[in-house]
Amino acid sequence: MDGIVLICDQVSNRENVNNFTTNLEFTSNVYYNALHSAAKELADKVTVYQSPSEFEKKIQKHINDIIFTAIWSGELSRNHKAILPAICETNGLLYVGADAYVQSISQDKDLSKIHARQFGMKSANGVKVTCEQDLLLLKGLKYPVVVKPNFEEGSIGISDNSLKYTCTEAAELTKKLLPVYGCILVEEFIGGTEVAICIAGSSHNITLCEVVALQIDGEMISDRIWGYESKKNSKALVERKIITDSVPHQVLDMAKKIFMSLGKVDYMRIDGNIVNNEFYLIKYTPDCSLHPDCFMYRSFLYNHKSYAEMLSEFIDCAKQNLKYNRFPRNLTL
Repeated sequence: MDGIVLICDQVSNRENVNNFTTNLEFTSNVYYNALHSAAKELADKVTVYQSPSEFEKKIQKHINDIIFTAIWSGELSRNHKAILPAICETNGLLYVGADAYVQSISQDKDLSKIHARQFGMKSANGVKVTCEQDLLLLKGLKYPVVVKPNFEEGSIGISDNSLKYTCTEAAELTKKLLPVYGCILVEEFIGGTEVAICIAGSSHNITLCEVVALQIDGEMISDRIWGYESKKNSKALVERKIITDSVPHQVLDMAKKIFMSLGKVDYMRIDGNIVNNEFYLIKYTPDCSLHPDCFMYRSFLYNHKSYAEMLSEFIDCAKQNLKYNRFPRNLTL
C-alpha cells in the first residue's frame, strides 16, 4: 500500500438546519480530523479529495493506494452512494466500503426492507408516495407514523417532529417533502429500543458484531424519533450504550446472515428497533458515520481498539472481500 485516499465533502457548521437541508452527511471538522489523523498513522501518504470528479481526474496517481469510498455524501441523488465504488471497480482499485450493489439497495429504504424479509427480519408497515394521488394510501396505515424521504440518510428530511399522529398531519408533511425528495416513505411507528447493529468483516468471516442502543437525554429512545435537531444540532444529550449481551442470539444471527449475503460490504450498521425481543428494521447503513462519537467507533472502543485500529481492520476486510468478489489489480495478499 503506497497511501490512503479520502474522498469527503466537508461542512464547517450546522446552523439553520431544516427539513430541506441536504448536506447533513457532509464530514464535520471533528470527524475529518479524527479520520485524517488515523489515516496518517497507517500510511505515509494521505490524499484528500472533495468529490468523485476531483478524484477521478487524478485517479492514475492512486493505482496502488487504498480508497475510502463510503465517507463522501453527495446530495439529492438516489445513486450518489454508488458512484465511488463503481469508479474504483472500473479502474481496478482497492477500496474500503460497500460496493455499488450494496449501496444501491441500502439507499432505497423500502427495497432494503424487502431484501431483509428474505432472512426473516421484520419491518414496519408502510407506503411509498411519489405523487399526490398516492396520499390516499395513507388512510390504510395505523397511526402514529413516521414520514421520511425514501432515498436519503443521516436524518436528511427527518425532523424530531416527523412523527405524525393523524392522516391529515402525515399528508401535509408528505406534500411539503415530495417536491424536494421525490419519493417519501410513510411507515407505522414501531417504538421500542432504537439500536444499531454494528458489523465488520467479509462475506466469509465476521470480525465484529455489537449492538449499540441509542439513549437521548439519559433514556433509551422508545416513544420519539431521532431527527436532525437531536442528531446534528445538539438539542438533546445523545449517548450510546453497548447492549449486545441482552439481545437474543436469533437477532444477531439474522443480522450476520444479511451482512455476509451482501458480499462486499466491509462494515455497516443495520439500524432498527427492538420490541419484545424482536428486531424491526429501519434501514441498512453501509455508509455509516465513522465520527469518533458514532455507533461504529463506540463498538470498536468497547473492544479496546483505537480509531486507527478500526480503519486498519476495515482495510483488512476490504482485502478479503475483494479477494472473494473481484480481484483488483493493485492488491497483493
